[in-house]
Amino acid sequence: MTVLIIGKEDSTICETAKEFSEENKIKYEYKNVPEDISLEKAYSLAGGMFNEFPAIIVNERYIGTFKDYEELYYKIKNKK
Repeated sequence: MTVLIIGKEDSTICETAKEFSEENKIKYEYKNVPEDISLEKAYSLAGGMFNEFPAIIVNERYIGTFKDYEELYYKIKNKK
C-alpha cells in the first residue's frame, strides 16, 4: 500500500495522519501545500478538487480525509 498525505501548515489533523502512519508502520509520503506541492498539483493527484486536509491518496487513488484513511486501514487489517 502506497500512501500520499497532502497536508497544510499548522494542521493538527495532518500531523495526526502522519503519526497514525508511523505508529502503524505504514510507509507514506507527505506533501505540504504550498511548500512541497501546489494546490493545483494536489487537485491533479487527487483526481479533482477536495474540501478538507489532509487529502489521502492510497495506491494512486484519492480516498478522502484522515477519517476515511483510518477506516480503510482497520478494514484491511481486520480482513487478515
